[in-house]
Amino acid sequence: MIHATNSLLWGFVPQMLNEADPMPLWEQIHNSYAHGGGWVDMPQFELIKGGANTEFVIQYPCDPKMYELGRIVRGDEYLALFDYSFMLWFNAATGEKKIARID
Repeated sequence: MIHATNSLLWGFVPQMLNEADPMPLWEQIHNSYAHGGGWVDMPQFELIKGGANTEFVIQYPCDPKMYELGRIVRGDEYLALFDYSFMLWFNAATGEKKIARID
């Protein structure tokens, strides 16, 4: 089941996601948001902390830390929304992460 916190902040993103689709959530957004450039990973970002019971915090080198505004959860997958339309995808089972700007 997909669950969102602060659902008003997510705009159209929840409509891009299909719970029954086995593709990772970031890939579903990439395929649905192709007109906006899709999901373009920004590997320079560092995941400072975050998880099931901890708010996500990310940081771009030499910039201030950014704190989670809301999240979407599907099993071990998390999408976290940040200021300036930055979005984190995190797989808690593998530790894999991707961060992009989805605006």
